[in-house]
Amino acid sequence: MSATTKRESLQDLLDSLPNLVEHFYNDTLTPHAATRSAMSPVPAEFTNWRDEQHAWRETAVLFDQSHHMPELFLKGPDAFKLLNYVGINSFDKFVPGRAKQYLGCGPDGKVIGERRFIGLYTSTAYLVPTSEIPIVRRKCANIIRRAGFLAKGHLHKSLVTVLEQYPREELFEADEDDLFDIALGVLRLQEHQRTRLFVRRDRFDRFVSCLVFVPRDKFNTDLRKRIAKVLMKAFNGKSIEFTPLLSESPLARIYITVRSDKGAMPEADTRELEQQIVQVARRWQDDLADALIDSFGEEQGNRLVREKLWG
Repeated sequence: MSATTKRESLQDLLDSLPNLVEHFYNDTLTPHAATRSAMSPVPAEFTNWRDEQHAWRETAVLFDQSHHMPELFLKGPDAFKLLNYVGINSFDKFVPGRAKQYLGCGPDGKVIGERRFIGLYTSTAYLVPTSEIPIVRRKCANIIRRAGFLAKGHLHKSLVTVLEQYPREELFEADEDDLFDIALGVLRLQEHQRTRLFVRRDRFDRFVSCLVFVPRDKFNTDLRKRIAKVLMKAFNGKSIEFTPLLSESPLARIYITVRSDKGAMPEADTRELEQQIVQVARRWQDDLADALIDSFGEEQGNRLVREKLWG
């Protein structure tokens, strides 16, 4: 079958090529080059611009993707404006870490190509203040406004610090309501310091993000592994990632992401998981302190704890 022979299907094209790898590796024609018409295995589906636009927006379109898809990098302050201008679909809600289909059209409004764009984080997104990241800035401002704390007051400044130290991936990906609830929960830990667990489930059910707070003097590699084991079992995890944060706070924070197969993560009771983490974080010193307080009362028990444990 020659290169100019009319193909009725993609299978006809595949059958005519002895070496697919070599064909696509050396195929340098642009997707809609004039010389490619004979190579297209699927004929154009629409000849009417209005019908084609309606199909792209409302139903489905049979589109020729037999060509290979080269990489294309776009960056700069006007990248979104360009994509919005030359594409028929909006990029207004496109954020780093997400994939977005791009449908490009020519001057006559007809679709001339399709791509998948992946939003990439730059290193500065992890280093600059949240006020300098447009999407994050809006979320943080709304959370601070909803909290209703006195501007420049202690609670206001503490909440700002919580948000600045919050994992950046979470600030990008989490819903504002989830961020608000968790940020306020983290803020309350300043008054009632204890072991806490906050869980956010991915909207596509691919992973769960966990913020675990434990007393800093208890945190070590062994405890981190025991906590990871609890979370992996609870969420049927296939892999796990973690990032610890040790600061001046008396609590250490562990940011843990548990990944599983889509649809394979069971629902888990956060409070029950939190109690399991409390138990795995306990040391023999904690059991001794509880026994002394139970036996001798709080005042004398605490005095004995200081004498027996701290000399």
